[in-house]
Amino acid sequence: MLQIGKVTEQLDISADTLRYYEKINLLPRVYRNTAGVRQYSDKDLSRLSFIKRAQKWALAWRRSQRSSISGKILKQPDHRCAH
Repeated sequence: MLQIGKVTEQLDISADTLRYYEKINLLPRVYRNTAGVRQYSDKDLSRLSFIKRAQKWALAWRRSQRSSISGKILKQPDHRCAH
């Protein structure tokens, strides 16, 4: 079990992001010890790693889509009037 500070270092995710993921239920409620400190399990870390990979994949996909669309626009013939 890791506390939030170690998770942020290990996965390069801010503490605010971790709390937000929990708030929007992207990450199930994280176990808290008797002092109320979040304790992240290996399962939590795996899920967070998956989320990061999915975000990177989605960003790459969006960029490729934009490039594809831009390329199609640039390749279209110029239909301006010659007058």
